[in-house]
Amino acid sequence: MAWRHLTKLFLRQFLENDLVSPDSDRAHLLAVVGAGLVSLTLFASMFLSAAYAMSVLTPGQAAVMTLNDKFFYVSMAMLITALVAAAQWDALALDQRDSAILDPLPVRPSIIRWAKLTAVAIFGAAVALAVNAFPTFVFPWMVSFSLRQMRATEVFWMMGIHASITLAAAAFGYLVVMAVRESLCAVLGPQLFTRMSPTFQASTIVLLGSLLFLVPPASTRIAQRGFSGWWAELPPMAFVGAYEEVSNNFIVDLPRRRVTARMAARDREGTALYEQRRPLMPALARRVQVLFGGVLSILVAASIVSALRAPVGGALLVTNERRRSRAGELIANAVIVRTQAARAGFYFALATLFRSKTHRLTLACAAALGLSMSFVVLTRTDLQSGDLRPGMLAVQPLLYGCLLAAFRHLVRVPPELRANWGVRLAWRAQRRAFTDGVCRAAMLSLALPAIALVFVPMAFVAGVQMALAHAALGVAGAVILLEAMMLGYDKAPFTCNYIPIAGAKGIVPLYVIAFLIGVSAFARLELAIMTGDNPLRGILLLASLFAILRIAALRQRELPVDFDEPPPALQTLGLHT
Repeated sequence: MAWRHLTKLFLRQFLENDLVSPDSDRAHLLAVVGAGLVSLTLFASMFLSAAYAMSVLTPGQAAVMTLNDKFFYVSMAMLITALVAAAQWDALALDQRDSAILDPLPVRPSIIRWAKLTAVAIFGAAVALAVNAFPTFVFPWMVSFSLRQMRATEVFWMMGIHASITLAAAAFGYLVVMAVRESLCAVLGPQLFTRMSPTFQASTIVLLGSLLFLVPPASTRIAQRGFSGWWAELPPMAFVGAYEEVSNNFIVDLPRRRVTARMAARDREGTALYEQRRPLMPALARRVQVLFGGVLSILVAASIVSALRAPVGGALLVTNERRRSRAGELIANAVIVRTQAARAGFYFALATLFRSKTHRLTLACAAALGLSMSFVVLTRTDLQSGDLRPGMLAVQPLLYGCLLAAFRHLVRVPPELRANWGVRLAWRAQRRAFTDGVCRAAMLSLALPAIALVFVPMAFVAGVQMALAHAALGVAGAVILLEAMMLGYDKAPFTCNYIPIAGAKGIVPLYVIAFLIGVSAFARLELAIMTGDNPLRGILLLASLFAILRIAALRQRELPVDFDEPPPALQTLGLHT
């Protein structure tokens, strides 16, 4: 029974239970995220399938139109499960803690490995089922509304095919992340991989998150462009081809009914386009076997190499030393943070943002969101005209705005609630200086890299002088944004209990709308300053705005910090007094 007990313990590792306040932990947050994910799939499937319920389509039209939705569902299943696997990066294999705890126990290493493999498989299957449950029932059912000639048996048959293909795509995405992780561990070795693992995890999340946000705009005109060029090499297109092959292209072969002349012409056009693509689908379907065979071979080979290097196949117990640059520390102390309290906040923020798993994952998701929105904005901007456009200038505030918004949320989340006693012992009621150091760490580690990332393409498009002016205005905008977001924050960052925002479901959408409006307005202001006849007016506007925010922050009353603030709903009876 050791295998069963170990499997249960490994499954619990996927649900973090670190305390963020005395009355709550992160398991509640994960439950909310899971429920939101399931609800999102239901909303997306109903929204995408509404066009079928509100119109009557011919088989030729439906065959072409459903290719877009099949590409969307396959891509969504593949990327979401891969993103979940990347979020659980450290729990996908036996890590240092597992090695240290399980090595001395009288349990065979093969049992430990099989238990870990079983837990990973169960978790992946649960995520795949949650992602594909509602689309499996909604999509074929809604398609049957527009194709009245579909029989009930064909609807249920399509549901089974949809479930099998999307679950296979979800398994492929999950296995790809596992193969990447194990390959990196096998190539780099346990010691180097332990040091580089957080960077690889964050990069994987940024890449997958950006692709996930780009799936909706990419799921259009699949019949026209998806079967040629680099589109045909995408893994989702292989699963779309398998979808059509398994279903035997039955939609386009449905019997025709008497329709109007216009609908008959559209049916002939759609049927002709689909028939042109039909010969390409068997080759795409065969690629699914190649993809699965390749990723499984890589995963097995990398797992064997990792198992030979570690006692139980995970990772050796190695130290993860981080050394700060002495020269960089001297420069930071002399220029950026000069007081002891500001230095404490500065270095504590840098350590928390990039060493805490929760904080690192949140920043990675924010970076993915910013990159995907920037890509969407650029695709709708004419970059070949040579003139500066607001869309080009909006990329910079989108990137650092998403990162700073995530930072504003993370200052409320303690990396380790049980360790904040050390901060309490050393606390000298210098909250303002401590918070200033934290904000400067955010500027240095989040905003400035985002601004530097945009500098190179901007210099290529508009010239070095314009790029320097754009970067300077970006720094000013980031400082103002950070000052506005931290206005009214009266706690010690990263140390106090996490208190959820009351009514967050209604407030967050308003914040998102205000953020997008602010980005657009700031981009237009930048354009006016950089190309206008009177740039001094815009510069004075930014300076005045910063001065107002700074004065308001300095006039804010500094209250004692309550490290153990209870939630608003908590009631105390005071019976101990």
